[in-house]
Amino acid sequence: MVAVRRFERVAQRVADPTRPGKWLKAFHWVRACDTELVFQGKKYRPDESGWFDLPPHEARELTSIAAWMTRDQAERQGVDDLDDPDLGGMPTVPARRKGRTTS
Repeated sequence: MVAVRRFERVAQRVADPTRPGKWLKAFHWVRACDTELVFQGKKYRPDESGWFDLPPHEARELTSIAAWMTRDQAERQGVDDLDDPDLGGMPTVPARRKGRTTS
């Protein structure tokens, strides 16, 4: 069995070191909180840290999609919270704020 998990790429504003007062958009990977995976007609449930155990051939097919990674792939991408326990379905990415509305 191979452990796989879905990650999301999130943008973050960071100060530009070469141009004071300007900002850059930096991207980093964060884990997604999936409670169930249905793949090729089979249902999978994650373990306590959010990883799904799949047979190797299914894991290989799923990780061909950019958002799904094995532990090794996630380490190479620099994801630092690989084995932290899940937050009970709470998303790790903050919700987007609603824009201003005018009447």
